[in-house]
Amino acid sequence: MVSNSTIRPAAAATSSSSSSSTSSAPAMKRGLSRHPRLAAATLALTLTALTVQQLSSRARENESARKKEGDLYVSVDRSGGGI
Repeated sequence: MVSNSTIRPAAAATSSSSSSSTSSAPAMKRGLSRHPRLAAATLALTLTALTVQQLSSRARENESARKKEGDLYVSVDRSGGGI
């Protein structure tokens, strides 16, 4: 009987951890309502990163397309480094 009592708490601990991982949506809503500024900052940072990545990709594709057009294209270094 003693061995059953030691198994039950372990089983309860594993079942509670598996149920908490399946109910992440309410926890996420609770986190957003507790920290709205953090959620807004995270969203703004994510959107900024995606915009920069898209602009970089678009510029790379445009330069690649221009180079394929012919020998008249000269790439310009825009680092501001000087001559």
